[in-house]
Amino acid sequence: NRNDMFNPPTATPTASTTTNPNPSVMVDGYWTAGDAGGSMKSITDKLTFATDTTARLPGSNRPSVVHFSGGASSTTKGYSFGGYEGWENPKTDDVYSLTYASGSWANIPSGLSESLGRTAAVNSITAGYSAGGGNADPYTYTSYVDKIVFASDTPSKNVAQTSANMQWGTGVGNATDGFFCNPKYDANMGTTIAEKLTYSTDSIAVSTTLF
Repeated sequence: NRNDMFNPPTATPTASTTTNPNPSVMVDGYWTAGDAGGSMKSITDKLTFATDTTARLPGSNRPSVVHFSGGASSTTKGYSFGGYEGWENPKTDDVYSLTYASGSWANIPSGLSESLGRTAAVNSITAGYSAGGGNADPYTYTSYVDKIVFASDTPSKNVAQTSANMQWGTGVGNATDGFFCNPKYDANMGTTIAEKLTYSTDSIAVSTTLF
């Protein structure tokens, strides 16, 4: 058939697989503590992604009540940064880790630069970051970015600084960068700004065009 001269054979597809860089996010999600009508809590719940069902983990209560803490995750542990152990006060500079396999908590004392809540948290594959946060009324914010290295649970304080003192940012990210989105830089209003943290250099750059 002369048409075969002009129609090359169809290539055979090659099988391939994609590895999720953070397997911990593939199966379950966790949240812990918080405020319920003025009552501080320490309970921990798990969300199973396959079924969209939640269940309390009775043996995994956080060691202390807290709200307004930031959260990040490694492949084996979840991390809770700072927070308020009462309404606005007292505040803490501790970081707590939850080991997924055992449901047990451990304290990393004084893991943050300051005692505060309302932080924005993100994580790379190797480290978690907590940015900004408020100390208490009257409003006092910070620009510090603190880091926890997952392999050793070692804190490194003030590895970078956001462009201004901030709180209430939302933390999102991918394998290479984290973003602290829509932070409040003063006591009165939020913003449409995102501050980008490059994990490889622990450096911050401001974007005013993402929102």
